[in-house]
Amino acid sequence: MPDDNEIKSKTYLQLLREEDVFLSILGNLNSGVALIDEDGKFISYNKKFLNLFGLSQESTINNVNDQNWAEWKVFSEDLKILDVDDHPVRKAAITGKLVRNQLVGVKLPEGSDIIWMLVSAEPIFNDQGRLIKTVCTYLDVTEHKLADAALRQSEQNLRELNATKDKMFSIISHDLKSPFTSIIGFTELLIKKISQNDIDKALEYSNIVLDASLQTMDLLTNLIEWSRMQSGKLNFTVTEFNKLFNALAGHKSVTIRISAENDIRLQGDRSMIGSVLRNLLSNAIKFSNPGNVVSFKVTCKNGHVITEIRDMGTGMDQDLIDRLMESGNYNSKPGTKNETGSGLGFLIIREFISKHGGEINIESTIRKGTTITFWLPQFII
Repeated sequence: MPDDNEIKSKTYLQLLREEDVFLSILGNLNSGVALIDEDGKFISYNKKFLNLFGLSQESTINNVNDQNWAEWKVFSEDLKILDVDDHPVRKAAITGKLVRNQLVGVKLPEGSDIIWMLVSAEPIFNDQGRLIKTVCTYLDVTEHKLADAALRQSEQNLRELNATKDKMFSIISHDLKSPFTSIIGFTELLIKKISQNDIDKALEYSNIVLDASLQTMDLLTNLIEWSRMQSGKLNFTVTEFNKLFNALAGHKSVTIRISAENDIRLQGDRSMIGSVLRNLLSNAIKFSNPGNVVSFKVTCKNGHVITEIRDMGTGMDQDLIDRLMESGNYNSKPGTKNETGSGLGFLIIREFISKHGGEINIESTIRKGTTITFWLPQFII
């Protein structure tokens, strides 16, 4: 029969084999595993842990209380940077609170991309209830997080496309149908008055048809540009040009006063800048009263071309300004001669100015007028 020493030896060898198996399993886990002692020091960790954090076998793992712990930026799921004391592993190791599958993003001091991981930290207490160790696991879920973000973005794009489709059908069925009804109706009256040799009425109806036609053309142009912009088919072609405006012929007895510095040059997409100016001037005229003046001023300062369009029209309150400056607002109000619009004009303005790296600002007072200023960098880098 084996003596006590032989039994003890076998038990010891068995324990060694079991530890080897355990360490082998630990080393091949798909999760990073680390063990922290009661003082907050990392005392053991597997290869996956080192790989996750870009560390080598020779690396010295810091204590969770060390100052340079803050160099590791840790993000919550909504990309807010967590305070050092809110890092899940640090919190568990110091307070003894259990952490289960908390999703965090970690940006290493020398890394460029955020590593997303599910972090768990389980405190271990002795018989007296004192925290003696903390077992931490780190599961890399970056691919899943990116796939989920892509799926969410795809869903958002689909919702926006559906909203775009609905808006387009609304414009076609209402905003585009209405002016054509007016054009057809007054054209019939115009033919009748011409046959009756009623020149005065014929001239009056001709002007109404012309106004309706111009409004319809403006709406169609905006609709085409907006739909191309939404579908991503609008190309951005940079050219250099020094004529920023064309005179607009108004039918409301509104005077346009132009003031511009000589030889202002700008790099940008001529079509887009032309669309911005056309929409802004059209709006200024639309909300002006007959006999008003619209001023159009272009200057150059600190490498930017600054365009200011000021009218003396109906103005708007701060609520409307805020809604105009927010993405997704399509509301439009009638002009001083009941001119209609789809509300797409300002969306196009904001998008095209943004594509040029510019900014836009609105100042307005009810019944006193509106000043819209936008800045564009002279040169596209």
